[in-house]
Amino acid sequence: MMDITGHPMLWHVIEKVKEIVPVIVATPDKEIAGYANECGVESFIGSEDDVLDRYYQAAKTFGVLDIIRLTADNPLIRPNTIRRVVQFYLRTKHDYVSNCYPINTYPVGDTVEVLSFKALERAWQETTEPYDREHVTPYIYNSGLFKLGTVRNDEDLSHIRWTVDTQEDLDRVREIYKEAKV
Repeated sequence: MMDITGHPMLWHVIEKVKEIVPVIVATPDKEIAGYANECGVESFIGSEDDVLDRYYQAAKTFGVLDIIRLTADNPLIRPNTIRRVVQFYLRTKHDYVSNCYPINTYPVGDTVEVLSFKALERAWQETTEPYDREHVTPYIYNSGLFKLGTVRNDEDLSHIRWTVDTQEDLDRVREIYKEAKV
């Protein structure tokens, strides 16, 4: 909910994504869920610590068959990146496709994961590891049980940081938005 050019960081992600695919904000926070609804998208309130369960319950509640996983700390996510990863997923028979695993050639923060509900459900049923439950997809790409696909960028830009994990990251992203007059 940190401000970037007069809007919360979440707003920037929602605005870029909602024209491409339906959005469900899965959060443990009622304020964030309410804000998502104000932005015209669905929300789901779930576990704070078990993010895998939160994603599973949200997907199950809304009947989602294919999940596009994005995070609100990536306000510079590019719609074309989302489209490219989703199109690759839809053209192939993979359970999981990303542009960040096992090799990332995109800027950190311009990352997308797409997975089937069946893969999500299997991970939800089988893993008990706290790390897997906190980070949603590691069981899927580490277990060897799923068919994985990777989308690579034409140029390796993985040295660029667009995510917001620190105040320095937030300041950099604010400056990018300010310069772009977004």
